[in-house]
This record gives sequence, structure tokens and C-alpha cells, in this order.
Amino acid sequence: MITDAVKQSLLKNDAVVFHSDYGKKGVEESWNARLKKQIKNIDQFKQFQNINIITGGDSRLVDIDLDCSESLILADYFLNDTGMVFGRSTTPRSHRIYKVIDLNKKHTRTTFEFEGEKKLTLVEIRANKHYTMCGGQYENGDTVEWQKTDAPVEITYDTLKKQVSKLAVACVILRKYSKPGSHDDYIRFIVNALWHHKIEEKDCYDIMKAVLESADNFTPMNVMMTALKDIVIDYANLPKDFIYDYEQKSFT
Repeated sequence: MITDAVKQSLLKNDAVVFHSDYGKKGVEESWNARLKKQIKNIDQFKQFQNINIITGGDSRLVDIDLDCSESLILADYFLNDTGMVFGRSTTPRSHRIYKVIDLNKKHTRTTFEFEGEKKLTLVEIRANKHYTMCGGQYENGDTVEWQKTDAPVEITYDTLKKQVSKLAVACVILRKYSKPGSHDDYIRFIVNALWHHKIEEKDCYDIMKAVLESADNFTPMNVMMTALKDIVIDYANLPKDFIYDYEQKSFT
């Protein structure tokens, strides 16, 4: 059921919303057909119909879609708090809406993926020419539940994209987090990789802190603090052409 608070939040925050078939996620209609179903006042909302936000456009609303379990765990470390938050009943807070103040036509859809045994979508930025289901029911019976119905926080596109990029990197590191007994070597290897990809020291620190605090086999505080201090030392002292051999546990 779509509450009055959700309806009012969508309209008050200039969201362009339209109905689609209840119990079905995908929308096959053209953009013109969708806009003909646009909801412009509270009396037009129908029960037992899905509700969708058209992202981007004049509303400048952008959806950050947290697609993997790691992104749900780590998102609060990187993403600004915002007033419009919802998700599936099985994955609360998996959609976070922001108002991008400098959104332009080039900002469409950016998907962050990881190529493991199979391709995995980590997190997605949905801006112009996309939509997000924000009310109703999915094919498997999951429903949309809202956690916050206030105003979306304002942010620039570059700032939001950097936050999402750091989140995506942290997701991969957390997914591959090493078994107990090999944490130190894994951390050094990852710091090496981040350094070589010209990730700034503060960003590296933020990423590793989030991962270390979120790992299932939680890293003891003294070990974590040592690891984080080592990041600072590594960034200050390592030669530009160094390579850390993870298998041999040595520098070359």
C-alpha cells in the first residue's frame, strides 16, 4: 500500500511518477506512453498499481540503486544521508534518491560491475532516461517499503559519482576479503593496487576502514588501527615503481 506520506513526498519533491502493472517490475511502454500516465496530484494515485519515478530531467532526481549485499552493508560509509529512501521488503534502503544540482544530458546511467565467476552488478547510478519502481509489488511478491519520505539532499554529480565509485571498490574488496590469518598480506596487496591506480591516500584510508569494520570476521581494533596506519606509511614511503608480490609476500 502506498501511504499518503509517500505520495506527498513524491509530489512535493517534483518527482515525475507514473503507474504501471501491479506485480510486474519491467515497463515495456514508450516514454511518451509513460508520461501520459504521469501522476500530478494526490488523487491520481491508484492502489494495486505500481508507481515508478522517472529519474533525471527537470526534477534532477537521481537514484542510487544498491544491487549487491556488500553495497547495502557499506553504503552508509560513503553516501550522504538523504531524505528519500526506500527498497524492497527483503532489501530495505536499497534505493536512495538525491537531487543533483548540476545534472546535464550526459548524465544517464552508470553501472558498476565486478567480473568474478559471473558478472555481478554492485551499484548503479540512475539519472536521465531511466526509471525506478518506487511503489507496489514485484513479480516474486516483494513489495516496496519506504524508510524516509523527506526531501532528497542536494549534491553535485561529480561528488555523488565519486562516493559511489569508492563504494563499488569497497564492495569488491569486502567480497574478496581474506580468511583469518592472511589479513595483513591481503590488506597490503589491496593498498598496493589502490596506490598503483592513483587512488588518493584519504580515499584509500576511507575504503579500507569501511571494509575492515564491515568484514564478517571482524578485524580486532588493534590490528585494524595498525593496518590503517600502514596505509599512511606506505603512501608516504613506497617508491613509485614498487610492486608487492602477494604470493611471495615480498616487494620487487
